[in-house]
Amino acid sequence: MDNKCLSFEDMSELLSTVEISDKNRSRLFQINKHLIHCKSCGENYRKLAKLYDTIEGWSVDSQYEAEQKLQHMKTCLALMRAQKETSPKLVKRIDNWLKNYVDSSAKIVIDISDGIKMAVDEACTFVSDAIQMNFGFANLAAARGEPAKTDAGLLIDKNNASNRIKIEGQRTVSISLADVSGIAPLVAVIPRDDVSPAIVAELLYDEQQKCWLAEIENLRDGEYDLVIEAQEEE
Repeated sequence: MDNKCLSFEDMSELLSTVEISDKNRSRLFQINKHLIHCKSCGENYRKLAKLYDTIEGWSVDSQYEAEQKLQHMKTCLALMRAQKETSPKLVKRIDNWLKNYVDSSAKIVIDISDGIKMAVDEACTFVSDAIQMNFGFANLAAARGEPAKTDAGLLIDKNNASNRIKIEGQRTVSISLADVSGIAPLVAVIPRDDVSPAIVAELLYDEQQKCWLAEIENLRDGEYDLVIEAQEEE
């Protein structure tokens, strides 16, 4: 552990441990030792500790409360790491996202492999004061007499068909949002392996298509969380 940066699970274990016992004492000591000597992990841990306090005040359905909070914290840590790689103009926007809206951001799971597929959590919608996006799978044209099938590589907003998330080829995620007010939301693709860095993209307006677009290319095989920033209510 001394030569390898801490994972989200390491930091979360240190934050959530209530009692030190013979069983966990050595491991907690090693985590603390690493935090003392690693400036990068120490900085991330301090930010995560502040977020941990903030998350305690979030309202999450009690049945999934612990799991949901851990998932939100993992997203927060990935966004903090991404700040070091992104453009200066996005750093403050990511700070604002972390502080206020991660818990209400839409999250879609993407599996990049030879069999591309996406999954969307029905309980997780993208919400502002005027907009709610509820993504579902697109239907493929079915031959006469055959049951309808879904397209696992295309999600369409049930409230506005112009809002789309699509796998282009096998390695590119394309996001198209028409139903946006004010500043377009950021989009983050976060690897679930907890090692590879997150990619944060800013949607840009396309006059010809009359919508906001972003593409994230050259993704490796694996599972990702695609997270769309929730917009601030005016």
